[in-house]
Amino acid sequence: MIFEEEPTLKEFSDKFNEYVNDLMTTDGNVASHTFPAAIYFEVEGSDHQYSIKELELGYMGGCGCPQSITIVIKQDS
Repeated sequence: MIFEEEPTLKEFSDKFNEYVNDLMTTDGNVASHTFPAAIYFEVEGSDHQYSIKELELGYMGGCGCPQSITIVIKQDS
């Protein structure tokens, strides 16, 4: 799926969850296999590999409502 514009969280979540449901079973493994499904990150134009380091919620000032998710990735060596 190529997003023409940066997706909203709902647009991203809907497509992401569709892919998750297609590729893994409830135990986290790939379809009828015994190995876990994975997630990978690519940076266009880079040959480096990246992995998830952290998930963060972003909060609005004042009311403190959560309003965003940041996925922190690191470059693997």
